[in-house]
Amino acid sequence: MKYRTVYFCGYAKLPQSISANNVYNILTLGLLIDVKAGIIERVSCTLLSSLATEIVSSYFINRHVVNDYDEIITEISFRHQGQAQKSIIKAFCEIHKKYIEFAKEHKVKELASI
Repeated sequence: MKYRTVYFCGYAKLPQSISANNVYNILTLGLLIDVKAGIIERVSCTLLSSLATEIVSSYFINRHVVNDYDEIITEISFRHQGQAQKSIIKAFCEIHKKYIEFAKEHKVKELASI
């Protein structure tokens, strides 16, 4: 494969009651993924506080986008008690699906059996 990493984005509506909704309206979760390894290297997220973006990053960094899927969802459900929890999960689910489709289309060896 020509490129080592690919940037995937997932989107979800933000709750009206949080401040990020006034600025963005939609949560954008971006994950930079090492395609062959499936490992998430970097994270971006349209939440306003630096603590929120830091904690969201901690759910994903150095995790496998497919193999660690259930564990990541469980961690977010437990650790993220802010109102954007469901939006983060939904955006990640979208990325997970896009990654699997991408891996099949580009014949990533690791996911050949999916």
